[in-house]
Amino acid sequence: MDNYLVVNRRSDFAAGLLVNLRPEGEGLTLKETGGIARGCVYLPRLDGGKRDFAWTRLTLDIDEFEGMARVSAFAADNDVLPEEGVSLQDYLRDPYVPPSVKTGVADPLYRTGFVDGRDVLLNLRGRYLYVKVEIVCTGGPPPVLRAVRARVGGDHMLDYLPAVYARSDRDGFLFRFLSVFDAMVKDLEARIDHFEQNLDFDKQTGENLRYLASWVGVNEPHLNDEELREVVRGAVAGYERAQTPEGIKRRVQRLTGARPYLVEHFRVEPMQLSGKDAALYIRLFGTQENVFHILLLARCLPTQEAVKDFREAIDNVIPADTQAELVLLKDSVYLDAHTYLGVNSVISGHTGAAIDRRAAIQYDTVIGGEPK
Repeated sequence: MDNYLVVNRRSDFAAGLLVNLRPEGEGLTLKETGGIARGCVYLPRLDGGKRDFAWTRLTLDIDEFEGMARVSAFAADNDVLPEEGVSLQDYLRDPYVPPSVKTGVADPLYRTGFVDGRDVLLNLRGRYLYVKVEIVCTGGPPPVLRAVRARVGGDHMLDYLPAVYARSDRDGFLFRFLSVFDAMVKDLEARIDHFEQNLDFDKQTGENLRYLASWVGVNEPHLNDEELREVVRGAVAGYERAQTPEGIKRRVQRLTGARPYLVEHFRVEPMQLSGKDAALYIRLFGTQENVFHILLLARCLPTQEAVKDFREAIDNVIPADTQAELVLLKDSVYLDAHTYLGVNSVISGHTGAAIDRRAAIQYDTVIGGEPK
């Protein structure tokens, strides 16, 4: 198992110099988006603990994106700038020096560069390691840089060869060649050792999170990651209410943002059998005992496509022997229709109508009153 120095906290990144980057959670992302956006971070120095320390592998934990992540680095036993009289780390932190001046002094020092810096073999020596990460985004959403890791110890495939190779080829071709396969094996071992993280929905994102959610019967493609995690946390308790009126109401509320009214047949059956408006209740709610009605304000589903998606989602969560009828309530009054006081209708004064070429009679217009 390899040992790494890791920069993965907001305070760690803030200890360096940020250029056109801003904090995003515990990581960094670009300040500007659109077109070609560029930003870079000069990380605080990493200390190997001894002179002539061999820096080998460096990796970035960064999102996939359109563009490149370029890494530049150098190592030195003495990091004091001769002209400034202070270490490069202190110089980068100096609040009285403009960032443009700092970058002009520091950039010539970062002589070793890698165009794709997600996983590189540094092959540098010196106690202190300085790393600069440049992010260039050419399109799409900007990435988040979450961590930078520098290997500081551990075994290597070269260690298992005869001593004549292990001693004499530390910086040679054989070491660099075996480092490719050594990194592949170490990454596989790390994934195996931390496999439980693949099953932790708090640590997974995107498609992996949605795959885990499907294990507990949660299929919410319209939710973002954090909203989906909240649903997964309540999935077990949700099973107790599954296919019940309360469970269906909560499902509708997640889909539309509004709590619906649910009318089951047994609630209106007495009025259909003996009420004075029996014919009206039969026309509005039907006579099928396995049919229930979902009453929802029309503005919650503004398009036909939204209505279609809603019906498909609801059909997947209602009991198998039932049928849901969607009733969209418009903000107006229709006699002998789905009109409910305080839901989609209110009592108020009348609005006078002005009949001319620029006016139309609205649903809430009363003909009469004082002429205007």
